[in-house]
Amino acid sequence: MIYINRIFLIVVLLGLVLIGCSSSTKNQINHNQFSIREGSYKNKKWSDDLVFKRTSWFQEISMLFDVLASEINSSSPFFEWFSDFEKSEIHKCGHFVLILSYRLTDTRLSDGMFVGELKKLGYQMIEIPHFKDNLKLHPDYLNELLEHYKVRGACRTTQESSGLLISLPGYAPVNII
Repeated sequence: MIYINRIFLIVVLLGLVLIGCSSSTKNQINHNQFSIREGSYKNKKWSDDLVFKRTSWFQEISMLFDVLASEINSSSPFFEWFSDFEKSEIHKCGHFVLILSYRLTDTRLSDGMFVGELKKLGYQMIEIPHFKDNLKLHPDYLNELLEHYKVRGACRTTQESSGLLISLPGYAPVNII
């Protein structure tokens, strides 16, 4: 009888723990850095890194959205990856941010929501196919599974650089740069 009571008690306690864990919904945002190591273009090679701030939105253990953002400028050797036209468009920007956003099938947080937040802040999205083509040829592109990311630029005509505060539903606003 004591053995059955112990088993019953253990089952009840495990059930309470599992119910407690499954009913808690936790939305959290994680930050870290991500780098593209070294690069080359035509006859030039460099040992610099292209550093991104990575921001990931999670619900419990599921990643819902992921963004890599870098304030790349003409002093970076990776700027060579842009075409002349792309460079001229970037030079028109008061503030330019290189954006890689993960293309998830989950629609709870979507790329459209993210772009909408950028537009509220005065940014326009610009396509950068030449840069993207060069990125695709870098070894880190496949090693880091970057083929799942949409590559583009965010351009704002004003120069104020007070961060890029993104506010997605259910999460605290977060600076992605």
